Amino acid sequence: MNAVKTNKNKTSTNVIIKKHLLTIVIFGAVGFLLRDFCYNLPMSYSVGIIDTSVSDQMKGSVKFRFLFPLIIAMVPLLNLFVKKVTKGKAKALAVYFIILYCGLSFMIFKIMRLILFLEQGEPMYLRSMNLDLYMFAGFITGTIISMIIFVEKTKPE
Repeated sequence: MNAVKTNKNKTSTNVIIKKHLLTIVIFGAVGFLLRDFCYNLPMSYSVGIIDTSVSDQMKGSVKFRFLFPLIIAMVPLLNLFVKKVTKGKAKALAVYFIILYCGLSFMIFKIMRLILFLEQGEPMYLRSMNLDLYMFAGFITGTIISMIIFVEKTKPE
């Protein structure tokens, strides 16, 4: 009897792990496809201001190639973390929305700040745009907000 229960638990755990791994791979692939767009957007506003070699040098760096997709691939892990902390009370779609919204908001904030500095003619070191780190900070903020929203509140007796 216990052997049957253990096999059922193992198979359900394997299905959950495969589901999360597939989601991580999908998010990583999307991050890999979006990375050039996310870095070319601020560069397109600065045409004539910067040398294109700066943009090409950024695209050739190892950090640029792998960090951006890895950070986006972490979103399913953050969702899983929220589910574990909230004991399964969190709705996956809502958590994904909150995390992605916060991450994109932080990244757009950085892009707008960069565009503002470039329009004002203030020099800004474009190699240190750190869009990926701003997005990661947004993902962490979205995770914290999700945990606050979905954590079970205990009533005082």
